[in-house]
Amino acid sequence: MQSDLHRRALDVLNASPHDAVRFLGEALKQTESSELWNDWAAAVYCLQPVRAAELGFRRALHLDPQNTIAAANLNTLLEQARRAEENERDADHRNILQVQLARLRAQPPLPSRSGRNLVVGTATNYGKREIAPFVTSLRRTGFNGDIILFVTEVDPPAKQFLAEQRVRLERWDGMFLPFDVQLGRFVTYYNFLARLSLETSHHSYDWIFLTDVRDVFFQQDPFSPEPETDVLVFLEDESKCLGSCNFNSAWIRSAFGEPMLAKMAAQRISCSGTVLGSWHGILEYLLIMQILTTHTAREARFLKGVDQGIHNVVVHEKLLRSCSAVPNGERVLTLGYVPEKDVQITSNGKIADRKGRISQVIHQFDRHPKLVELVQRVLG
Repeated sequence: MQSDLHRRALDVLNASPHDAVRFLGEALKQTESSELWNDWAAAVYCLQPVRAAELGFRRALHLDPQNTIAAANLNTLLEQARRAEENERDADHRNILQVQLARLRAQPPLPSRSGRNLVVGTATNYGKREIAPFVTSLRRTGFNGDIILFVTEVDPPAKQFLAEQRVRLERWDGMFLPFDVQLGRFVTYYNFLARLSLETSHHSYDWIFLTDVRDVFFQQDPFSPEPETDVLVFLEDESKCLGSCNFNSAWIRSAFGEPMLAKMAAQRISCSGTVLGSWHGILEYLLIMQILTTHTAREARFLKGVDQGIHNVVVHEKLLRSCSAVPNGERVLTLGYVPEKDVQITSNGKIADRKGRISQVIHQFDRHPKLVELVQRVLG
């Protein structure tokens, strides 16, 4: 049975939480109950002293472990406190990244060129079978620059093969990041390149190609001809847009919500698996990818493929200073949505699109069995 003080507290709770806390405190001095402690804690929580409210809900449950209302209130409080703490960490991290981005953008144009280009990929849990088409085809184009693969464990045959092909291996340290592996690679790449910049006191490469590994095959040097903008992103087949692709729709909706998806729906799909840019351009891209990630729903960050949703917002919201979206088949041919009939094999064993264009890079070749057979045959 509620006391007069208890009833008075509930009557004024919405209008004056301070008075409600006072009345409930006086009631608790007279007699202690689980219900009183729950209502006191709820009133205190309205005033934002979270720790005191938590102790009140816990006292209510101590007095009556079956008080489901107090249990639900405590769970809500702890969840909101957790989210507030996570949002605060996101804001702190975002501020650090924004400072780094401002410093990068304030740097003057590079005074000289290094004459070196770099291809970077992630090959976690891959053996020689998965890596060989990528590395062998790239070296056969005449590309003599650096190849860096981020790896976990590498078996002896793969390690020997990669050493022979002059591939530098870096330890993949993204397993403890609060992201899916594909999203975490952008953090790993940035940290590596930023550290490299500090070690050498200047830019180490003129151009950098960030690329998937297992389903990529090279037909020509990916850096030729030299790009005219700081970043090149590559569009997929024109038959699909972000809104008509179930995968891309889900990634954008999960990360940013329905309004962003509605805004992006008519845009062409850009693939996050292949991005080419200058030293400054790639650093800017990697920073903006990380900054935008701090604005996404935390649950979405663990979705496999969500990096492509974030990437497309970067591209179509024009967050990069100097970026070109390259049509499919120009430099990179992404085959995921290209019909079998539109994929050609030339008389000299090259892969071409329906217009007969031979791209430097073939991405997602494993979507077409005839191309898997071709790659195996070409590479022996």
